[in-house]
Amino acid sequence: LLEKNIVLGNALVYMYAKCGMLAKAKQVLIELPARNIVTWSSLIAGYAQQGNIKDIIEIFEEMQKSNVKPNKVSFLAALDACNCTAALSGGLKIHHQVVDLGFETDFMIQTGLVTMYGRCDNLEDARNVFSKSAKRDVVSWSALISGYAQDGSFEKVEHFLMKMKKTGLEPVSKTFTSVLGACSHTGKVKASHMYFKAMREEFKIIPSIVHYNCMIDVLGRAGHFDKAISVI
Repeated sequence: LLEKNIVLGNALVYMYAKCGMLAKAKQVLIELPARNIVTWSSLIAGYAQQGNIKDIIEIFEEMQKSNVKPNKVSFLAALDACNCTAALSGGLKIHHQVVDLGFETDFMIQTGLVTMYGRCDNLEDARNVFSKSAKRDVVSWSALISGYAQDGSFEKVEHFLMKMKKTGLEPVSKTFTSVLGACSHTGKVKASHMYFKAMREEFKIIPSIVHYNCMIDVLGRAGHFDKAISVI
């Protein structure tokens, strides 16, 4: 009987999707006599949590066939699921829908696209979306830097970090995670120490376990095992 009430039905879809019970979430959605954007977005978020980009594309198509258009929440959830090169084709389809429905100028969507393309190792498109953005904050800059860090392009990481600082924006904890990760992947031991020190002393950021792991990794890869143990 609960499924006949759209508010309670939406809550059930969300609950099952959040718990990873996607088949049950979809069953509840199918049984609902009426569905709105909240219903569909809850299901999309659940599939995004599992990284099922193929299923997400199918849900997008089903949703639009039922005359419900995706919104910012559903687009952001779907883009978040595109986190590897294999998901790029799905990400491109979502980007096309973003453009078709007029969301391409939305700042949060643009940042989501930059992040998606960076994760999928498509840095050219990541930079294109970023360059067209009328507004850029530390989150969007960090998304671009993260993409180049994942690619191991240390020079690009430093280049965009400097450009970001010239705009008056200061790096945040997540920015340094990308920078230190790039140091690790490219063996930049001296640079890693410099940025780790700057993070604490210049920007007053308390290092997290992720930052320490990056330092341990860069030292271990370089064969400085005593120093790595000291960091531990």
